[in-house]
Amino acid sequence: MKQKLLWASVARSALSTVGVMSFAGILTGEAIAQTADDSQQDATSQIEDSADVGIARIVVTARRREESLQDTPISISAFTGAELESRGITRIDQVAESVPNIVIRSAGSINASSASASFFIRGIGQSDFLHNTDPGVGVYVDGVYMARSIGGLLDVLDVERVEVLRGPQGTLFGKNTIGGAINITTRRPHDELEGNIAVTTGSYERLDVSGAVNVPLAQGVYAHVSANYQSRDPYVTNLTPGSPGLGDINSLSGRLVLRLEPTDRLALDLAIDGTRRRENPVPFVLVDYNPATPFMAAGSGGMFTDQFLAGPFATYGTYLTPSALAQSLMDFPLGPNSNLDVLGANLTIEYELGLVTLKSISAIRSVRSEAAADEDHSPFPVVSNYADWKDDFYSQELQLSLSTDRLDWMVGAYFAAERGEMQDLVSTTLVGIYSGGETSIDSLAFFSQATYDLTDQLSLTGGLRWTNDEKRFRPDQYIFESLLPPLPAGTRLLPLQAVERSFTQTTPYINLAFEPTEDIMFYASYSEGFKSGGFGQRIFPPLPAIPTFEPETATVYEIGAKTSFFNNRLRLNGALFGTDYEDLQVNVLAAGNLTLTTANAAEATIEGFELELAALPVEGLELHAAVGHLNARYRRLDPAAMAAGLALTQRFVNTPEWTASLAASYRFELGGLGSLTPRVDWYYSSAVEHSVLNEPQHHQPGYSLLNASLTFRDPSERFEIVLAGRNITDKTYIIAGHTNATVGIVENVYARPAEWSLTLRWRF
Repeated sequence: MKQKLLWASVARSALSTVGVMSFAGILTGEAIAQTADDSQQDATSQIEDSADVGIARIVVTARRREESLQDTPISISAFTGAELESRGITRIDQVAESVPNIVIRSAGSINASSASASFFIRGIGQSDFLHNTDPGVGVYVDGVYMARSIGGLLDVLDVERVEVLRGPQGTLFGKNTIGGAINITTRRPHDELEGNIAVTTGSYERLDVSGAVNVPLAQGVYAHVSANYQSRDPYVTNLTPGSPGLGDINSLSGRLVLRLEPTDRLALDLAIDGTRRRENPVPFVLVDYNPATPFMAAGSGGMFTDQFLAGPFATYGTYLTPSALAQSLMDFPLGPNSNLDVLGANLTIEYELGLVTLKSISAIRSVRSEAAADEDHSPFPVVSNYADWKDDFYSQELQLSLSTDRLDWMVGAYFAAERGEMQDLVSTTLVGIYSGGETSIDSLAFFSQATYDLTDQLSLTGGLRWTNDEKRFRPDQYIFESLLPPLPAGTRLLPLQAVERSFTQTTPYINLAFEPTEDIMFYASYSEGFKSGGFGQRIFPPLPAIPTFEPETATVYEIGAKTSFFNNRLRLNGALFGTDYEDLQVNVLAAGNLTLTTANAAEATIEGFELELAALPVEGLELHAAVGHLNARYRRLDPAAMAAGLALTQRFVNTPEWTASLAASYRFELGGLGSLTPRVDWYYSSAVEHSVLNEPQHHQPGYSLLNASLTFRDPSERFEIVLAGRNITDKTYIIAGHTNATVGIVENVYARPAEWSLTLRWRF
């Protein structure tokens, strides 16, 4: 019955799309590669040009094999490295301004780390950074899964291609994800000596320096080295003399890749990457407070006033700890800290055996994060928090693939071991809470997918995945000091013991694709997604047992089309989908708990569509845009969820009903002087909620953003100058929100205001 209802909902969405389709000539969005005029780009860019092609062909690897974006029967957007440069994209969160039905935030709702990201695709994602909560959207770099949101705010460093896959992924990826995936492919070493260097200056004393060089060391031995440094002053001013501002950038990252090709059939890629960030915390600011709480009264002596509501870009935070004992428990000072150290390595071995290819991906990654924040944003020691976070992740993936004239088949096995440790300390005038513990996760999966061409026009794809996640949590949580008589110092919030749970799921995938002509393809698919359960970690007051939550599941029905017209000068792609979403994991105040923790919220339905268009109306003029629509609603809520404040009428977090983007650029040839290319990018999002309970302080009304750039290239196309502006209309909008109802503090993060930049880039 649910399937019939979902397909009926998809059909209704299809009827509503007719009007949008007529508008799609204006609203565009599929990422397109540079035109044939840009054919001098890096030889490894995987763009295949020909003289009679209007929009260049983008080769993607979303299905673990190289194929054209237009021949891939799934909902996917892709950007080449050149396209990312032309859009001025330097961090992964900026990609969301060009892709329908995706939200990427550079701040989580409960996190002081400036290196954390929050990803949502089609209304499914994750706002929490704890080890006990799995991400809803997977991020993969060269096939390696990035396990946690801390460290997930990746710099776009030497990227060849970014692919955004919407819907559950699992029958082709080592680690399954329920909402979608962001698949990043970096540039690989090859047999030509070349490189580039770029320097950027701009608003807030900006200084970015990046460079890369590819060196053939010997026959069959190649190296590629890249590095990136970014620096910017805070954009949130601290009005207390001598106290630090917020929202700065100070990041250094690098990557070394060594490629060995002993034979024509064997290739080995060893990659080592590292990131070091030394920044102030996420730029939360105070937007509301409750002076009647005992914590506020004790911490400020009744002197907390509206003065400290200083606006979206100002704070009075002083980083005063309410007690010396709180400071002594941590390994780093309270201060304005948001430190991150990441070190990773992966080895990819690919061996071709005729029609069969064997591939191994081994990876290890270490993440260390320290973050501290003054949560009350005042000169008073009301509440501060610290988080010392460690994560070690190892994964091993094996793939065996077969390709014939009619059959493409792949079978894989995946194992991952993750060990996490967290010290999370909250210090107030009345009570100090030490919250944290050790987490271990072992994942094992087997997966397979095969595509068979039934005829020259009709193909059938089937896939199956078996997943087993073993999770173990040992909390170490207690009250280290207290003025509350019922809860003396030393009281444990959770038993000092380990708890284990196992989660197993089998998820299928079916896809039917029909190509009546070379320029038109229709497809329909059925997929299931699964995200493991876990354990509650933020607990106050004490509980006698460690709380748990169950897995969430998504069943997705999708139909879509990919089309090209006018000798490949116009592309229009679209998808309609319905999602049966069960046992949602959301952050709520569970019964008897005064802090946000993860719980299951029952059942929901998500319906929607995406339309993407790219066009070259005349030589030199590029148009591309997108429109996405989501209708996400709760169908049923558990009594516990309603007791926590959830209601059927409330909207999902980070799930705007409408997203749209429009971009236009035109290349003016200047004869022997080179070329000049102006570009405009526009993005729209309807209203967004930044809290599960839809508190009005975290509600962001619909808004538009406007970016623009002017690029000069010399005749050789080796040197270019780019003058750019982001958010040039200076729109103020919320990207994260957090309410501490117990203490009486409400805070938001606002996006960066208008900025300009000037970039000099040289290729050799």
